[in-house]
Amino acid sequence: MASKLTHEAISEKFLESGAVKFDGLATFVNEYGPELVSHDDGLHGVIFGKYNILACMMPAFDLAQLVGDLAAARRIADVAQKTRQ
Repeated sequence: MASKLTHEAISEKFLESGAVKFDGLATFVNEYGPELVSHDDGLHGVIFGKYNILACMMPAFDLAQLVGDLAAARRIADVAQKTRQ
């Protein structure tokens, strides 16, 4: 492996490794997604993007404990941004 890989090269190697089984993920969402949405109070999601694959299967209370009140943080950030203008 080269001493410095580009993000694209790392992404390609990661996908080629089979570390994420997209068909398995689709099966999970198909089988359990509707029940999780309607009968669970946790936050469940998978985000795919050019730079990240993020899977979160953490109850909402635990997430709030970990990152704090995101709604309050957003309001504070909005006020701070307005005062800079």
